[in-house]
Order: sequence, then C-alpha cells, then structure tokens
Amino acid sequence: DVMTMEGTATSEMILGGRFLRTESDLHLPGKEGGSLSILGFDRRSNEFNTIGMDTEGTYWVTAKGTYDEETRTITMSGEDYDPIFGHLQEYDFKTRFVDEDTYVMEIWFKDAVHTRGGPPFMMIEITSTRR
Repeated sequence: DVMTMEGTATSEMILGGRFLRTESDLHLPGKEGGSLSILGFDRRSNEFNTIGMDTEGTYWVTAKGTYDEETRTITMSGEDYDPIFGHLQEYDFKTRFVDEDTYVMEIWFKDAVHTRGGPPFMMIEITSTRR
C-alpha cells in the first residue's frame, strides 16, 4: 500500500553554518505530524552524520555515511534497538540531489526482521522542492 502525504519544511544553517536544521510539518490522513533533523559533516571522519526525531516516537535515530558524486547521493547508515519488538533495526537514509531546487530522501530497512529475510526495501520516500 502507498500512502501519500503533503507537508512543508523549513531548513536553516545553524551553529556558525556547521549544521543544517530541518523542521517539517506533515499532513497525514486523519492527523498532523512533524519531524526535526540535523545534518552535519564530520571533518574528522569525512562522513556526513544526522540525528532525526518525529512525532511518531519519543526517541531519536542517528546515521552516518558518505557522498557519492556519480549518483549525487548521500547514503548514511544507522541502527537502533527497538525494545518493543526486541530487535536491532538497521536502516539507510539516502538523500539524492536531483537539481538545485529538488532532492529526494529515502529510508531503507535492511534488518532481517523488517525484510523477513529478503532484500532491503524502501519504507519512505520524500521529495522536497524549494518554494
């Protein structure tokens, strides 16, 4: 099943231009939601890193990874223990830059519980376009 939602996001550089803070308001069928993420680049490890949280939970997730110039994509991997289901979730956040006004962010699940032993699958795809 595919669920489509609309929303708006505001992004701004913070802490002297070192991090990108993005806050979004999402309009889900039957309810409102939102998220907050912070993206940075760690010059020590030459990796991008992110922390994200949303109105669906009382926790945050983190990931880190690199940029591929050929595909214009940042792929950051992370993992998070889910105490409700009792397993380690493994995921990728993929951000692909389409042009200077558009990017696509995907969340891929890779752990055996989510994939049921199959290949990784995309759970969420968000297309953002500058207004």
